[in-house]
Amino acid sequence: PVRHRGPVSVPKVPSVRRGGERVLVADDQETVRTAARAILERSGYTVVLARDGSEAMELFSADPAAFDCALLDLTMPGMSGAEVYAALRRARPSLPILLTSGYNEHEVTELLGEGSNAEFLQKPWRASALLAKLGAMLGRQDDGG
Repeated sequence: PVRHRGPVSVPKVPSVRRGGERVLVADDQETVRTAARAILERSGYTVVLARDGSEAMELFSADPAAFDCALLDLTMPGMSGAEVYAALRRARPSLPILLTSGYNEHEVTELLGEGSNAEFLQKPWRASALLAKLGAMLGRQDDGG
């Protein structure tokens, strides 16, 4: 007979609830892409990087259902973040999208139009702010730390 010694305790991993969500990160600055990948992967996300808007659309179009959210720089050469945002919205209206920019939120709202319902994070962002914003968008529980 198997003896039960009470409840089994499972160690708690901070701030990861589901984990493995695939995030499409598009930014033309390598330092930003590298930082975003390091921060997100440490928190259990799966990260797919794009150097610009065109590459982001290629990656997304190859398998639209594979992504849980997108992190887009608003100002990229070629296809801008605003254009990628619009294309992703058409392809998957429910996809959570977080826009980043050196512009402020008011300027971004003007650029995208009032009803854009985009989440926004001003650059330079902090790791904690990025994780809090994405976590809220994806319904992750926040530990507050």
